[in-house]
This record gives sequence, structure tokens and C-alpha cells, in this order.
Amino acid sequence: MIMMFEGFQTYSVAASDYFIDEPEKDNRECGENEDACCFGVDYLVVIDGATGLNSIHLTNEPTDTGWMSKRLAMLIGEKFSMDVKKTTKALLTECAMTICAELDEFGYESKKNSYPSACISIVRAYGDKIQCYVLGDVPILLHCADGSFMILTDDAVPKRDAKIIEWIIKKSKEEGITVREATKRAKDMLLKNRLEMNMPNGYWIFEPTGAGIEHGIIKEFDRNDITEIALMSDGFYEIYELFGIEPLDVRLFDELRMGKAPVLSRLLRSIQAGDMGCDHYPRLKPADDSTVLYAQVTRAE
Repeated sequence: MIMMFEGFQTYSVAASDYFIDEPEKDNRECGENEDACCFGVDYLVVIDGATGLNSIHLTNEPTDTGWMSKRLAMLIGEKFSMDVKKTTKALLTECAMTICAELDEFGYESKKNSYPSACISIVRAYGDKIQCYVLGDVPILLHCADGSFMILTDDAVPKRDAKIIEWIIKKSKEEGITVREATKRAKDMLLKNRLEMNMPNGYWIFEPTGAGIEHGIIKEFDRNDITEIALMSDGFYEIYELFGIEPLDVRLFDELRMGKAPVLSRLLRSIQAGDMGCDHYPRLKPADDSTVLYAQVTRAE
């Protein structure tokens, strides 16, 4: 699914895409895209839902994580448009309270430790300021007016994943199996990581209790110091960070500016399809939901 739109004074391209793997119990059989994004004249948002590690399914969507990502995007669109003076953390907290109540109506009230979760990044324009908020590993990439390049993200989750992948690679070599097969041996490690969500010695992320919201990273810039912005889920970020399809530097904005996000997404899927065992590019799953939101920033008067 490719979405094209205009906004944020002059926004350009967003590509929302998903890869449907061969149906297996450890892959979402429905191919549900658990990413979401929304935008307005003064905000940009990308949400990367964390695929559940349990079998709980109580909502009316194909996955509960997908339901939460879409509902969160809808609520953010409503609240950020109406309450422009409230802080990002305050508005997110209101969204979390609404989602928590609605999930409890679906039956989560007795399963509060199993709420779905998501990483989220938000960019808001306040007059002559640009504010960036990051909760989890949804990178915000900034092209600065002086030609420099900046990445804002929280690397707590990728660092934890990297340790598990290191163990998986070792196991695959010891047992003579693919990395993908060895990943099934790491389920307990993945569950342990998930249990450390929103804990002081763990990592911070969005979930309906709102516990992680206060720990999101906030950076503010003068509007005239930023010329272009890109928000992307880690599935799209793999184009640069894992697969090396394009360089991870200021040149990536040339591709996005020319509307080549769908081309990059298709190339990513082609490479992933040729490495279904995850051996050439070790990773936790063959493919992930892929979303990018690109904007050109108009100068403040």
C-alpha cells in the first residue's frame, strides 16, 4: 500500500508497506500492517507497533497491536489538531488513557500485563520552533540548513536485539541451521526483553498505561535551521542501517524528495525475499512493516 499526500505546509511522500511471508504460526498470517502514521499542518507522526509475543487477540482488528496503532494515530490526529497549546507528553497521556479504557472494554482489564505496545516519533511546529519527540526506535532524520545531517532515536531496543541476534547467529552455526530457525530457540530471551518494557533497567515505549511517555526524548530546534525531515519505522530504516541499499547520510533526502520511497521499499522487499533464512543479513524476522513520512519545512516568517 503506497500513500501519497501533501501537508505540513509542503509535505511529500509516505510509503506504508508490508511483506506477507509464508503463513506460519510465528508470522502474522493476516499480513496485518501494524505501523501507522498521521499528519497535519503542524505535526508529523509515525507509529511502529510491536508485534505481540503472546496469542491474545481481543479486538475487532486482525491484531490487537494493529488496532492500537491505528487508534492511536486517529486520536493523535484529533487531539493535536484541537489542542495545539498542550505539551506532546500531555496529549499522548490523554490518548493512552482513552486506549486503555477501550482495550479494557475488549477484555484487557484482567490482562493488563499483556497490553500491546508501540514505538512512536512525533514532530511538531511551534511558531519558529520545531520539536521532536522520540519514544522507542522510530528514527527522526533531520536535514539541517547548514547541510549537516542528524538522527534522533532511542537505541535501547536495537542494543537489546543485537545481543539476541549475536546469540542466534552462534546457535545457527552450532546446530547447522538457518538464523531464522535459530530465532525460534530465542523465544524465552525475547519474552524476557518484553517483560523489561517501561522498567528502569529496561527500555521505554508507548503502551496504554502511559508509563513510558514521560521518558520520551525531546529535542527542539529553530525552524529555520531545519530544511527537511523524515520519520521512519525501523522496517524502512533497515534500507540504510542493515541492508545498505542507500547510504545513511544526507543523500537519502535526495531520494525521498524525488518521491522514490516506493522504489526503495520494493527493492528492500526483493532483497528480503532472497534471504528468507536471514543468514546473509541476520535479523529477528525476514521482513518488518515499513513506513516513512517525509516533509519539507517552510521557513518561519
